[in-house]
Amino acid sequence: MKATINKLLEYSTREYDIFFHLPRRLRLKGAGAVFFFYLSIVCLSHLALRPFLNGRAEADSFLLQLYAGFLVVAVVSILPILFPPFRRYRWVVMYLSFFWGLLLALFYAVSINQVLMDQPVGVTVKVVWATGFLAIVLGLTLYASVLKAVVAEKSLMEAEIQVARRIQIQLVPELEQDDELCQIYGKSLPAREVGGDFFDVVRLSETRMAVAIGDVSGHNIAAGLLMAILKGAFRTELQYTTNLEHLARSLNRTILENSDKQMFVSFMCGIFDFGENSLTMVNAGHLPLLQYRAQKGEAVQWNPAGMAFGLSKSAKYQLQKTFYKTDDVFLFITDGLEESANPAGEEYGLERIQQF
Repeated sequence: MKATINKLLEYSTREYDIFFHLPRRLRLKGAGAVFFFYLSIVCLSHLALRPFLNGRAEADSFLLQLYAGFLVVAVVSILPILFPPFRRYRWVVMYLSFFWGLLLALFYAVSINQVLMDQPVGVTVKVVWATGFLAIVLGLTLYASVLKAVVAEKSLMEAEIQVARRIQIQLVPELEQDDELCQIYGKSLPAREVGGDFFDVVRLSETRMAVAIGDVSGHNIAAGLLMAILKGAFRTELQYTTNLEHLARSLNRTILENSDKQMFVSFMCGIFDFGENSLTMVNAGHLPLLQYRAQKGEAVQWNPAGMAFGLSKSAKYQLQKTFYKTDDVFLFITDGLEESANPAGEEYGLERIQQF
């Protein structure tokens, strides 16, 4: 018997653990929910008994016991939610003591209904009262069990998302470089905790530099993982080849091997040659590269043909080459900038970006 009671106490304590993973504001809301739950029960009980209580001298005494009993249960149920010390054994014992004490009070209240209702009340009615009250407690316990599992799963997921976000920040850090050859600035702001956008800059030699930008479909952990795979593969391939056509085909195979059919990656890469002031580029279904020609005061788009990675094994990619002069600006972007909207819901659009 002692072992059974200890297990029951341990179970009751464990069910309240759910509330201590929540912020205080949510615990207050949970306590309020429990209080109003019990209040609704006692109010409905009052309404149900009202026809029998009208004009009875014993009515006030009965209602006082009814409201007092439910108030005690509500308070004792709320205390473990708000204050961690109440989870200890002695408080759970107190909770169970009040619980059984209230049952006895209910038995007494039903007994005095013989006077209120002018009819005898047998054991069956008392059992129904006890069963109803036990059903309330069981319902709350089951609800807490389900809610506990949901919160635990959500907490684990949020922890994993935060880890993934920190990893993404390390993989795609804010970039700012300024030397005699060029000025570079890059920044990624995920729409959610973890996104699929990435950019990278790799120095190939003293006079050559590769710049890449990509966008994995979706905004979730899977997109972030595929982005990490793409960036790793990109840097690895650059160690063996700087032929952008070969590079694009190899990255396409990598994405096909590491993603499902619902995911794809748009990608743009350009290699700057500072010796001849040129840029050679390849595009895999990404937004056009924008070049601002400072001397002419105009912006042009570069969009060599190519299919996004992960869509077809036989995808082909074309190269384009352009030359630039001092003070020219090249803009590598993802659709997050293009699709950013004002309060009216109007998207910024590529045309506005080009005008800017």
